[in-house]
Amino acid sequence: MEHFRDADDPDENGEYSYYYEGNWFTFEEGDETVAATVYVDEADVAYLRPLTCEQAQRSPLARAAAAHLRDRGVTTFKCYDEETGYQYCPDLD
Repeated sequence: MEHFRDADDPDENGEYSYYYEGNWFTFEEGDETVAATVYVDEADVAYLRPLTCEQAQRSPLARAAAAHLRDRGVTTFKCYDEETGYQYCPDLD
């Protein structure tokens, strides 16, 4: 797990036009890698990549990653699809 913050410089009022903070998780087994991002302001949602929902449902590593993340409070999983962006994956919940 790696904690991250990504933001622009604050304006004269101390406000940011964008600010992201969260944790990156990387799960590896053999040649397979599953990465997950969990943002602090949305701590119950994990964004998985590079798998589509269909691939994640068939992947033992993705299912193990989901189990680990559930233990950390994640209840919703979204996987990336190049055509439609992140999609909810109910079979991983």
